[in-house]
Amino acid sequence: MYSLLQRLRSFRHGFWYGISERLRWSRGTFEETPAREHSALGSEKAERIAALRQRYQVQFELQMNAATSLRNYEYLELLDRGWRESGMDMPVGGVLCDIGCASFWYAATLQSFFRPRKLLGVEVEGYRLFRGGYTRSDYAAGYLAPDLCAAAGFRLASRWTGSGTLDGSRMQAPMLSWWRHA
Repeated sequence: MYSLLQRLRSFRHGFWYGISERLRWSRGTFEETPAREHSALGSEKAERIAALRQRYQVQFELQMNAATSLRNYEYLELLDRGWRESGMDMPVGGVLCDIGCASFWYAATLQSFFRPRKLLGVEVEGYRLFRGGYTRSDYAAGYLAPDLCAAAGFRLASRWTGSGTLDGSRMQAPMLSWWRHA
């Protein structure tokens, strides 16, 4: 059984989802102000970031603000450490599809770690509106700038028929449903 608060949240979410899908508002590509460098990092964190920069030839802070670039380094470190500790071979090339990618703020991390031929982010709520008037699609367009992710793309699942192909291999459209609890 769902509580009254859960039902209200579900109703509010469903209401705003429907509105945003109908309006399809866009303020245009979101552009972050690059941090250029990270100040006030502890020595341990600075050393880990320096090692990741060297290993993967990245400098997220040159294109992203401090918070987003640090989150990308943290995600890259998780992937790096997890893969090394697993003992598995690193997959390189191929096609990587991330379903439920939100604003795809971490696309540059996936690009630098997996080095796929093609990277595709798929999101249901691409028109979700955030403070400042930008949508998830607006943010994704900024995070997929050619200098960050040359081989990346972003699609909205609510408008994607699945009839397209990704690098020659046919993909099924994700099945989407909206659950309303009475």
